[in-house]
Amino acid sequence: MRDFFEDLILDHAANEKILLVARIEKRCEMLSCFPSSTEGVLESWHYYRALSAMPRIKGTSMFYHFGHDLGPWYLGFTLASELSWEQVKQSIKLRRLEKSPSEKYGLTKMASDLLSWLLSKKYEDFALHLSPDLEDDLKLGVGIDIDQIGKKNLRQLFDRLCQEIIEKTEFEAKVVPWAEGFYDPTIHIFFCKKLELEQEALQAVQSFLWERGIERKKDRIRDVLSRLAED
Repeated sequence: MRDFFEDLILDHAANEKILLVARIEKRCEMLSCFPSSTEGVLESWHYYRALSAMPRIKGTSMFYHFGHDLGPWYLGFTLASELSWEQVKQSIKLRRLEKSPSEKYGLTKMASDLLSWLLSKKYEDFALHLSPDLEDDLKLGVGIDIDQIGKKNLRQLFDRLCQEIIEKTEFEAKVVPWAEGFYDPTIHIFFCKKLELEQEALQAVQSFLWERGIERKKDRIRDVLSRLAED
């Protein structure tokens, strides 16, 4: 779906900040564009969920409305204030040149799909480094068919996929069951970039000194380690 919308943006030549993809005002148009349930009621939440699961297109914001009545229904994209459509198009072209996680790291398809989903969610902003609820986005976001895997096997499956990501990439990934409010725990992924070797050494030395009641700033420890490396 993202590829489809990116193609529309690449073909968009207008200078306006808004790219209107669809505007539907007649019920016959709605019925021809969107399927209805067996009762004849349009399930608009299906479309909201599908669009919310789609990775965002850098430099744009998506806007859409699918109500229970005609009001009208619409879907489109607007530019971020500081960018132009040409910059967005260049970003799309660069993204398409990037290797997939399976090509870049040699990951299996499931591990590659999981890593792609995590990267698409702006992992730098994760609170406590925890991803959004994975179980809420399995099929549309990650591409996992729960009917084939089985709900009881999800924890074991994602433990294995996270271990593969740790072994083959520069990221840390770990399954963390996390409860929100009164609900039962659901699967979230602790996800962040691994520390650089220098950072690991600094933290290890600092922790060693703290245990002995000695406090030293990282800059001073870094200077000592640099001198040792030169010797």
